[in-house]
Amino acid sequence: MLLHRLRETFRTHALPALLAAGGLCLVLSTDTLAQSAGSPGLKEPVAPKVLPGRLEAIQNINFREELRSLLIDIAERGREGTRPFFIVAEGGEELLLRQPPPDRPRDDNGVPVVPLFGDKTMRPVDRIMLDNVQIHKGYQRAIDALSFDALFYGYEESGSPTPEKVTNHRLLFADKYKQLRIPVWTSDLVDTEQQAEAFYNRAEALDIIGFANTSGSGFFDAIPEYPRRIPDANAANIDSISKVKNFIKITDSSAFESKERFVQAMQGTNYDAIVVDVFHGRGNPLTADEVESLKYKRLGATRIVLARVDVSRISDQAYFWKEEWSDALPPWVFDSSKDNSSFLDVMFWSPEWREILFGRTDSYIGGIYLLGFDGIYLTGLDAYEKYEDILYRFRIANQ
Repeated sequence: MLLHRLRETFRTHALPALLAAGGLCLVLSTDTLAQSAGSPGLKEPVAPKVLPGRLEAIQNINFREELRSLLIDIAERGREGTRPFFIVAEGGEELLLRQPPPDRPRDDNGVPVVPLFGDKTMRPVDRIMLDNVQIHKGYQRAIDALSFDALFYGYEESGSPTPEKVTNHRLLFADKYKQLRIPVWTSDLVDTEQQAEAFYNRAEALDIIGFANTSGSGFFDAIPEYPRRIPDANAANIDSISKVKNFIKITDSSAFESKERFVQAMQGTNYDAIVVDVFHGRGNPLTADEVESLKYKRLGATRIVLARVDVSRISDQAYFWKEEWSDALPPWVFDSSKDNSSFLDVMFWSPEWREILFGRTDSYIGGIYLLGFDGIYLTGLDAYEKYEDILYRFRIANQ
C-alpha cells in the first residue's frame, strides 16, 4: 500500500503540474527515496546474487561506452528545452577518457583479461599519461562539473581520512578536468570542526569547490553547524555552474520534521547551489512551487537547484516500481541482493531502463525538468567498474 500511495502521490500531484507546464521529457535514473549517500564511492566490489541468465547477457557489453552514452543522451535531451539544464557527474571520472587507463590488459569491450592484484586504486595512472590520452569530446560537452564523493574525508566512514592513494588518483583526474575548464566539486563527511576547517582549506588550495557534512551520521542529511560562515559566501546571482563558489548536498531530508520544515531551512541558506532528492522521506515529492522557492538565497540572489539521480540502481521505493516486480524482477535488473538501502543494480544500457529514465512522457527525469529543477546531479557513474570485475571473475571461474 505504501508503494501504491507513493506512486499515486507523484502521479496525481507532481506530474500533472509538470506536464501541464509543457516541456521536454528528460530523465535521470533514480536514487530517490532510500538514502545511499554517504557510502562513498565504489570500493572493492561485493559479489552480488546474480539472477539467472544475467551473466550471459553482459558478455559483449562495453560498460564504459554504454554508461557514457547514457549520460550524453540524458544531457542532449535536457538541453532540448528552452532553459539551461545542468549536469553534474559524481564519480565516473575515467569516462572522460576515450580508452580506459592502461592499468591492465583488456579485451575489445574494455573488460580486464588479467587479474587485478592488490587495491584497485593502485593504478599506474600518472600525469604524463593523462596529458597524452585522447579525450571523449561528447562526454566533455555533456557535463558541467565533475563531483567526487569523499575526496578527503568519509571514504570508509564519516570522519575517516580518505586513503592518500585514493585521493591522489582522483586529484590527477581533477587536474585534467580543470585543464578542460570543467569545475570540480567534492562532498565529504567530517565529524569535527577541525576536520571541516582542514577540509575547506585543502579544497580551496586545490581550487576544488567543497561541501562538508558535519552531522556525523554518515549521511548527507543536515545543514552544517560549522563553519559558521559559508565558504566564499556571496550575494551574486548564480545562473551557471561556472559561477558556483559553494554548494550544499542533502540527499536524505528525513531528519527534518517535515518537508515544509526542510524547505524552510534550505530557504534560509546562502549557498550558490543546492543538491536535493526529489522526494522527502518515503513518498512526499517537492512541488514546483517549492522547487522555485529554493532558487533564491536568503539574501535574495538567485541560485541553482539540482535533483540527485542514480543512473545505475533502482529502489523498490521508487514511484515507478511495479508491484509485480516484488515477485519477479524485470529482466533489466541484474542482481537480487539488496543493500541496506534497498537498491538493486540495473543493466543501465537496457532500453527499458532508459525508457524509465527519459524515454516517455512520465519519465523520471521528465518530471524533474517539469518541476523546474535547474539540472541533475548524477550518481552511480562508477557502475562500469563493478560490471567489469564481475565479468572478469565470471570468466576466470569458467576457465
